[in-house]
Amino acid sequence: MIVVFITNVGGIGGGGIIMPVAMAFFKLSTKNSVALSNLSLFVASTIRFILNANRPHPLKNGKGLLIDLNLTSIILPMIVSGV
Repeated sequence: MIVVFITNVGGIGGGGIIMPVAMAFFKLSTKNSVALSNLSLFVASTIRFILNANRPHPLKNGKGLLIDLNLTSIILPMIVSGV
């Protein structure tokens, strides 16, 4: 999981890195490594969202949030239904 957090700080989710690492070092099957990759991406994205939810936007002088919650409320149900 430390690989996911390091890559999340760098801006990439870590899903493309965790899969080969899980298969090579931990001898997981492809099915299990894909599931682990999806879980790690979900956890990393959730933590990143929670940490950035109340941060102010740097260009709006503290009057706007960094995350547009209206857009989030539109996109998230579509993502969940697509999964």
